[in-house]
Amino acid sequence: MLSKNESFDTTNSSKKEVDDDTPRKKLKIALELAVPAALCMVGLYVMEISNLVFVGQLDFADALAGVGVGNVLINMFLYMLLGLNGAL
Repeated sequence: MLSKNESFDTTNSSKKEVDDDTPRKKLKIALELAVPAALCMVGLYVMEISNLVFVGQLDFADALAGVGVGNVLINMFLYMLLGLNGAL
């Protein structure tokens, strides 16, 4: 508790101001956002390729075509969501 002679200091002059506009700080923030997104996209492409490889071993043209169409539909849906997310 404060005594009658002490006042509450709202300026808090003992804290140092942190410069958040340094290029290193901006690069760190950008990488924190970009690296998980890039890893997600690499993972999706690896999933598509592995689907095609496994179904391609079956020697059924219809199944391989179905996986190809499924990959296209997944990509269309994903890029549509990414576009909508970027618009927000």
